[in-house]
Amino acid sequence: MSVSKSERILNLFFVLINSKRPIPRHEIRQRVNGYEECESETAFERMFERDKDELRNTGIKIDTVPVDPLFDDELGYQVDSKTFLTKTVEWTPSERAILSLASTTWHRTEFENLAKSATLKTGGSINVKSSDEYTENYSGELLKFRSIMKSLNTKSIMDFRYVSFDDNEPKRRQVIPKKLYRQGDNWYFDAYELVSTTWKTYQTSRIVGEIIIKPASAIELNLLKKDNNQTLPRSVRVEINQNASLISHITGGIAIGDRTIDFKFFDEKSFAKYLLRFSSIIVSIDNEAIREHYKKYLKDFMKVLSHD
Repeated sequence: MSVSKSERILNLFFVLINSKRPIPRHEIRQRVNGYEECESETAFERMFERDKDELRNTGIKIDTVPVDPLFDDELGYQVDSKTFLTKTVEWTPSERAILSLASTTWHRTEFENLAKSATLKTGGSINVKSSDEYTENYSGELLKFRSIMKSLNTKSIMDFRYVSFDDNEPKRRQVIPKKLYRQGDNWYFDAYELVSTTWKTYQTSRIVGEIIIKPASAIELNLLKKDNNQTLPRSVRVEINQNASLISHITGGIAIGDRTIDFKFFDEKSFAKYLLRFSSIIVSIDNEAIREHYKKYLKDFMKVLSHD
């Protein structure tokens, strides 16, 4: 059965992100499910270049470096894992169970050895018998990320229900995503919301139910292109009471000093909510709008605590 474009690109991403060394092209063609369908080396080269561009357009950084550091005659490719991985990972029992499920799900695929290795290193056990509950949860998360990747690659509309911090129940959202990334323990994507015609950031775990993918009209794509040229993520600096270099991988920002972290954001209100989880280490915020939203959320939080 032919491998779809979105699945092939996802396979390429997983192979690159899980490699500890740069991978040369000939090895990528052998390891990525979907490239074996290419009739010639030239066809593979064209397909690989397009797939690389698709991943880079979604915000994923792919480095091109020599395979051997002493010789630069052969180049390899590697995803910057710092964008997606934290330095210290603590696994819950449920997460270990998911890794065990992954080792079964990826049986006889290019990810089988990686899944087994991850399961053993995190203290789990490989068990081919998985509960229906874990199977259902894992399948739901996998479908969610596949839908997001498909929408990113095709510039399609994602139609889903979402619970924000201010919502009491899920509300329908229609967006065109631009970038998928990880901050701290959670995954986020930046997207253009069609109803409000603004850029917003969404947390994947707050999506409720199925994501429906629909093609965008020419008008919507033109609107996105026009606004995309004018709207760029802004920067804010947050001073903390910890060593910024040691803590930045948890916050999702970039350390620019001993006690300062630089963040990128689109919406002040949403980003102020994101900062709440780091309240114990925050000293100051150099953006007045974010600072006021942040103070309001802290006051609301303290009111809730006072009633308990």
